Amino acid sequence: MADNPVAWLIQVNGLIVDARHMPRDIQEEACRLGLIPYLP
Repeated sequence: MADNPVAWLIQVNGLIVDARHMPRDIQEEACRLGLIPYLP
């Protein structure tokens, strides 16, 4: 999963971003919602 870039794409304020480059609180919320597979 770590090598699959599509698994980490989320939409934030209308922009598609890589969740691994977002602040920790956004990563935690994305994980809680099931949008990303795990916290990097």
